[in-house]
Amino acid sequence: MTEATRQSKTLYGVVLIAAMSFVLIALAVARMVVSNTFSVMLAQRTRQLALLRCVGADRAQIRRLIARQGLLLGIGASATGVLAGLGLGAAATALARGADLGPCTWTCCRPP
Repeated sequence: MTEATRQSKTLYGVVLIAAMSFVLIALAVARMVVSNTFSVMLAQRTRQLALLRCVGADRAQIRRLIARQGLLLGIGASATGVLAGLGLGAAATALARGADLGPCTWTCCRPP
């Protein structure tokens, strides 16, 4: 193995670790934002949930209602995020091709 190859692999490892660090930070921030949003939503609906309890809903029914709403919200947000990510990735790939930055190996955006 030549010195250039060894240095290239070392640089690749450093860049990979840095990228994964950013990914983990982004995931932690996203988790906090979603958690805070859901807790604010529940705080705003305190009266409505109390009214449901007054008309006969038990705690398990309220819990299921909240869990179901969270699940639907999560599925909808995940689908939106995946579609937006694919679209932005395709746009970034097209921009990179237009700027002639080198070969693109992402098979989803290759022209026919």
